[in-house]
Amino acid sequence: MKHFKSSKSAFEYAELLVADSVVLSFDIFDTLVHRYVSPKIVIDGLCNWLKKVANDRSIALLADPWEARHQAYVEISAGRESKGLDFEVDYIEFCRKWIEICFGSSYSEHLASELQATELDLELSVIYPNKHALEFFNKIKDYGQKIILVSDMYLSTSHVENILKCAGYDLSWFEKIYVSSDSGYLKRTGNLFKFIEKDIDFSGNYIFHFGDNEEADGMSAKTVGWNSNIVQDKEEFEYIRDAQKDVDMNNYDPNFLGLNGYKYSNRKMINDLGEPASLLGPVLTSHLHKCVEHCLEHDIKKIYFLSREGAVLKVIFDNLVKGLHPNSKIESRYFYTSRLASITPNFRNGITLKLLQNCIKNTGTYTVDKILAPFRIHKDILNRCCREYGIPSINSPLPPNFETWDPFLNLIDDIEINKLVTKTGIDQHELFIEYLEDLNFFKDKKIAMVDVGWSGQIQDNIYQSIRFHGDCPEIHGIYLGCKVAAHERQASKSKYYWTMSDESHMGWFGYSTIRSVFIMETLTRAPHATVVGYNKEHGKVVPAFKSEQENSRKIEIESDSLIASYQRNAIKYSENYVSFCKFYNLTSSAPMSFAKICLDQMIRFPSIDFSSKIGKIDNVSDLGSNEVINLSGGNEGFLSFIRSHKFTLWPYAKTSNFNKWVQLTYVALKAYRCADRNIPIPRMPSTNNFGYIIPKDKSPAKLSNIVTNEKFLVNEEYFQLLSLINDSAKDCISLSESYNPSSTVLSYFSFKLTNFLCNLRRKQRYYNDTYRFKVMLKQKNSKNIS
Repeated sequence: MKHFKSSKSAFEYAELLVADSVVLSFDIFDTLVHRYVSPKIVIDGLCNWLKKVANDRSIALLADPWEARHQAYVEISAGRESKGLDFEVDYIEFCRKWIEICFGSSYSEHLASELQATELDLELSVIYPNKHALEFFNKIKDYGQKIILVSDMYLSTSHVENILKCAGYDLSWFEKIYVSSDSGYLKRTGNLFKFIEKDIDFSGNYIFHFGDNEEADGMSAKTVGWNSNIVQDKEEFEYIRDAQKDVDMNNYDPNFLGLNGYKYSNRKMINDLGEPASLLGPVLTSHLHKCVEHCLEHDIKKIYFLSREGAVLKVIFDNLVKGLHPNSKIESRYFYTSRLASITPNFRNGITLKLLQNCIKNTGTYTVDKILAPFRIHKDILNRCCREYGIPSINSPLPPNFETWDPFLNLIDDIEINKLVTKTGIDQHELFIEYLEDLNFFKDKKIAMVDVGWSGQIQDNIYQSIRFHGDCPEIHGIYLGCKVAAHERQASKSKYYWTMSDESHMGWFGYSTIRSVFIMETLTRAPHATVVGYNKEHGKVVPAFKSEQENSRKIEIESDSLIASYQRNAIKYSENYVSFCKFYNLTSSAPMSFAKICLDQMIRFPSIDFSSKIGKIDNVSDLGSNEVINLSGGNEGFLSFIRSHKFTLWPYAKTSNFNKWVQLTYVALKAYRCADRNIPIPRMPSTNNFGYIIPKDKSPAKLSNIVTNEKFLVNEEYFQLLSLINDSAKDCISLSESYNPSSTVLSYFSFKLTNFLCNLRRKQRYYNDTYRFKVMLKQKNSKNIS
């Protein structure tokens, strides 16, 4: 009996055996075909499917599915054993018996067929081929070699054949496939090997069998005279052992489902794309899973994704609805808008200081030119008016507290300027309302808007434009994170919800993005120009985009391909996430904790490769000023970093160049500075992660998992946006920032240090919004994550 520690050497040896005088025999599972997860997870998926069937169809579940499965297996196997066969089930009879124990005999026939189809779907979603085996069979396929496959498997031969075909094997390569459930004999008893000898009329001395199990493929085959070869690939067996531990960890803490879902997707993406799953995938997918649940709970049938961040969000959302709730009729639309395009329709009565604050808050440099940029007033007119009221020029820096400075107040009260602003506001408002009507915006009583965050300004701009419209719907804005400004914008028909982070709820991991919002805005930016307004072409209102020739747009184009590659990675992750959710009928709650940890690592503890690549991207203002600011400000020494970190959009990117203790300390000090002694919000918020953005006394809204009975259809926009992202990504491979458990532990110590400092100064403390520390340590010890 030979032993091989790698599949490659085993199949190289098999190639030496190729001859007319011998038969090559191969085990199937864990030899030719591997699984991304433990087989127990597939059975978990079936048991959860049975529970879902009972719930959705209002059928009484008479027994626990796991216990019913064991009982059915024993009864059918014992019956076959009494007839002189081995203790093994007939798959068809087994499925019928399982259904009968769960639901009664009246359901056994038709539900058994559904059970078999569901099990095949689950198996196909988790299998992948042994690449060395595929290479071997492709190489010898024309040699006429006699090859058989042998498996101890309760599935039927037809199911096994489908699995082999899905894994890329051509069934014509094999003379025959022997499966214990159909033959009634097992490898581990040796009876299946004896049965095969008689069937193919070959002596065991001339049969060379390869498999992974020491007992069934090794000793049993050797005992009946076959040449046994044990193939236990070191890398695959480590992964198998880790997959078995994953099942135990899921039972220890359901939050582990988030990590295990990531590991499942990561392994698939390495095989399919040649790159690991990035951290962006879990973050966006969990956010949008919450959005799906919110729409189902509130019976919202129409959801709008705000450009430009909404492009990748819409594609992922559609994947989730199609995969998890195919019977729900939720129509998603991509909404071409921006802060610039949505703010100008509100200036229908000229300039007011209150409305102008929205422009001021989003301007980095306070000059007349930058603040009034959204109105596209000719610079000659602005310069003349500035000189008239005592302002040197449109590019002169305005003094502190310029909102109360008489020359500035006189300027915004100027009749000529207000006339131009009013005309722009009225024209854009008419076009904007017509654009919304074309989107059927006013057809529903409730609609949802989705974006990454943060202050809800676009939603408020839209609401202010339509609030007096007779059919103004109730708007539910759903954001990955929100700042306190959203509290102030709350209205009876304009509500704000958050999924991961809110400035009023100081969860440690979710809060990471509140002070570094630009990294998420950058990574979700669609590869098209900013919408600057609306025009009418051929009788239809269409969005007007910033010119591709403008310098700020040219700078964006340079990074579009890299950003799109990360988005493509996240979209692929969402597809695998859907497959994993089906095993456990997952809601978004369990994966959300892991998603927050990914968000924290991506922002606070990025790797050097990730921060150097993404940190070079420039962020461009979309309020018409075309200001361009680098995310990290470039690499520099420690002393330069100390002087400049306050003025950097993503300062954590710079700390990745230093050691972990510098990162830990900087994260703690920055979080400490953000904590406030006088924030008028609860010290400890609700443990629910999702809720209204509302102050003080209200708790986050609770979720339910309601499913409607209408069919979801992927609209044409889905394919257009998916094509836009894929075409932009081209052959660019993202430097995927994979999950690193050590960063989670590092962040936990930063969390403890921050709260220690907050206690000293009586500042508000952060709270842990994800796992317990023991769970973090268990995750750190988990292998094969990346």
